[in-house]
Amino acid sequence: MFTKYSRIENHYQEQYIQRFMREFPDLMDEEVYIEEKLHGANISLMSTKTGVQWFKRNGPLKPKENFYGIWDVIPKYKDLENVIHYGQPGTQVYFEFIGPGIQKGVNYGDEKRLVPIDFKFANMGFASPAEFHHLFEWLPDKMRLLGIKKLKDALEFDTRITNEYGSLIEGVVIKPKSVFIYSHLGERFLLKKKNKEFFERMPKEKPPKDVDYTEANKIADLYSEYLTPQRVQSVFSKEGTIENINQLGQYLSLISNDAWEDFEAEHGEIDRKMKRYANKINNSKIIEMLKEHL
Repeated sequence: MFTKYSRIENHYQEQYIQRFMREFPDLMDEEVYIEEKLHGANISLMSTKTGVQWFKRNGPLKPKENFYGIWDVIPKYKDLENVIHYGQPGTQVYFEFIGPGIQKGVNYGDEKRLVPIDFKFANMGFASPAEFHHLFEWLPDKMRLLGIKKLKDALEFDTRITNEYGSLIEGVVIKPKSVFIYSHLGERFLLKKKNKEFFERMPKEKPPKDVDYTEANKIADLYSEYLTPQRVQSVFSKEGTIENINQLGQYLSLISNDAWEDFEAEHGEIDRKMKRYANKINNSKIIEMLKEHL
């Protein structure tokens, strides 16, 4: 059965970390793997009863779907398809699809390629980071491991690092050495620490204290900070790029939902009426960003 890749929370989301610390009091002393966060599109390959199937983040890749030219690249990974085919149905390997024309901001050379970022056993959940790196050490393109530290030190990790092409990396992903850190809600503990150039939220200066903002306007104003070109690119990496004006409504909803997911992760659940008001004020901003890609 297809499993959507785990949500990765920002390293500064204290409420998220505190929620896990209530269940794992020694979490800050847990050893974690620090891996380069690649700036591309999420792709996965899963074994099935009849062979293998490719997926984008939220569902199957359709045979005629032009997802950054993925179908021209997949034939290069026939050996990997064969390996996964022999796994139990439901075995799944996750990749970041990187290279020219996929995302802006990081140079990964002249060719598009798939780099494994995680692995899930059919009946045993995700592999530990050590297992993952061992399983895929035979591939030419490997996830770069930047260090193993205690979580409290990893949160202070300097992400201003360049890749082999001299390009600033997007940031890092922080994975516990013990993969079995889940909350009682079934959340997997994963963090990302991004360089500011890749933030999906751009904080504004706080208004003067003597400005009279209603609660609804405060929320609408704060929500607008989450509507950035980086978020548009992030949604494209999951769903594919917008191709015609008839898709504006679909992508407006996708970007809005993505932004609210991050917003509520940081600020708590927002009343539905407040959301509708904030959307009404800010939807034109999303549409203008989308039109730049048509």
